[in-house]
Amino acid sequence: MLEAAGIAQLFDAQLFDARVDGKEVTHLDLKAKPAPDAFLEAARRVGAQPSRAIVGVEAGRAGRFGCVIGVDRRGQAQALHDAGADVVAQSLIAAFSRRWLWLPKTWLWRQ
Repeated sequence: MLEAAGIAQLFDAQLFDARVDGKEVTHLDLKAKPAPDAFLEAARRVGAQPSRAIVGVEAGRAGRFGCVIGVDRRGQAQALHDAGADVVAQSLIAAFSRRWLWLPKTWLWRQ
């Protein structure tokens, strides 16, 4: 996923505190997306409450995460909103730009 999104280098630069990928899902016998299991495991690993985390659309709604981001790569912004996205962006880079994404002041943001 990180490679497909073009942000694998960010993980290598230690900008993420935990990684739960397809290999981990299989190893831990978690349900795959759209089940929220992988996201819930990642939240557990970093000590975050799901209600204060940001994740993908279907799994995010199912896991009751606080901010659900849809990445519109195919001109389906309305469908992403209809599926439960709080925010729709054209890329993950755009979604995580501090100028673009508003987060409650009580949430932590890595500089």
